[in-house]
Amino acid sequence: MYVYNKIIKISLLNPKTNTSPKENLLYNITMKILSIDPSILSLGIAIFDVNMRKKSAVLFCTKQISVPKKLEKAHWIDKLDHMVEAVMIKAAVRKSPPDIVLIELPQVFTVGRRGGAAGNSESIMKLSSFVFAVRQELFNYVEVVKLIPVRTWKGQMPKSLTASRVKKHWGFTSQCDDIVDAVGIGNYWIREIMRFKSTVR
Repeated sequence: MYVYNKIIKISLLNPKTNTSPKENLLYNITMKILSIDPSILSLGIAIFDVNMRKKSAVLFCTKQISVPKKLEKAHWIDKLDHMVEAVMIKAAVRKSPPDIVLIELPQVFTVGRRGGAAGNSESIMKLSSFVFAVRQELFNYVEVVKLIPVRTWKGQMPKSLTASRVKKHWGFTSQCDDIVDAVGIGNYWIREIMRFKSTVR
C-alpha cells in the first residue's frame, strides 16, 4: 500500500535531515513514482518504489504500451484518446495512484536529430497534445505531475548511453527504447533531483 502524507509538507528536492518524531513518520513510507516516455503510437512507462527513510529506490516494473492494430489507420486523435486511457489502466493509476508522475516534455532540436519527431512540427504537435491530455487526466488522481524537458534529462545523449546508464544504476536492460527512456527519466529525477540512491533488486 502506498501512503502519501498530505499533512506534513516537505520538499522532495531537499528532504529534512533533522525532524521531529511526528515528521519521522514520513520517512517510513514508500513513495510510488511513475515515469512516462510519451507517444501516441508506442510509449514506455516505468514504476519506482522509493523508500523515504532509506533515501533509496528500486525499479518495480516497466511496460510498453502500443496502439492496437485496429487503430493503426485511425485518426491520430483517436489514437491519442486510446493511449491516454491505456496509460491509466496499465499503470493502475485509478486503483493505486502514484505520488509523482514524470512525463517527458518533447522539444525540437535544431542541431542534430533525436528520433523521428525531431524537427517535425506536426509530430511535435501531436506528441505535445498527448502529453497535456494525459497530464490533465492524471491530475484527477495525482497531486504532482512533472513535465521533464528532453534537454533537461537527456539532451542529445545517444540511446546506447542511456541504456548503459540504466543498466549500471538499475540492473535493467531492454530492447525497447521507449521503456529504456522511461527508466532514464525516473533515473534523472530520483538520482539527480532527489539525490536518492538506486538499488538493484
